[in-house]
Amino acid sequence: MQDMPRLSLRRAIRQTVTNALSCHRLHDRASHIVSKTVESYRSRFILRLVGRSLIDYLGRMALVDVERTYLELLFPGALRRAGSPGDRFSLRLESPCSVETYRWFYAEVGRAYFWSDRLRWSDGALEQHLRHPDVCLWIVRESEVPAGFFELMRHEDGSVEIAYFGLLAPFHGRGWGKFLLTRAVDEAWAHGANRVWLHTCTLDGPTALPNYVARGFQPFRSEHFQEEIPDPIA
Repeated sequence: MQDMPRLSLRRAIRQTVTNALSCHRLHDRASHIVSKTVESYRSRFILRLVGRSLIDYLGRMALVDVERTYLELLFPGALRRAGSPGDRFSLRLESPCSVETYRWFYAEVGRAYFWSDRLRWSDGALEQHLRHPDVCLWIVRESEVPAGFFELMRHEDGSVEIAYFGLLAPFHGRGWGKFLLTRAVDEAWAHGANRVWLHTCTLDGPTALPNYVARGFQPFRSEHFQEEIPDPIA
């Protein structure tokens, strides 16, 4: 570690001592101010070093191979329905969803899966997207406690995509995912779909693809690509 800038430190100490000597209780006051000045300089110096190290650490990225799988339902009867996880489950259309609400759900649900695309959108672009008549967003709650969401998007070919879908971490492993997917498919058909589709990838949770297949979705395409994500072992 480099030494602190001694000249600046000496000047600061000299100035604070001069100021203190003009006050009452000269000795105690001067000692206190000098001590706080030295402490402040040291703290700011250390903070700069720590901050630089954190930036260096957080800035390290890893390039990983990802497989994306596209799945579809071609008619309503193809859905294998899941039962409700309980009477405290509620689903509500947010029309229109606010930018702040969307950003919160997107960040919190997608945190573990490296969702980042929509985080880069401006508020204006996101608001325009959320107000589009072909886009709708549903939020699931347990006794008014936010639990997750899904976003539907109708395309020009008449299909409806389940563009985003997920639960907050405390609601994993409780059977909510399969019922929420059932409801998402129901709402997609109600949104005028002639086909319901979605995609998942190997960055998503390990239960994502099995859940889609268990509900009757059939894979129709896959692709491989590389993605930069924060390096967990850097």
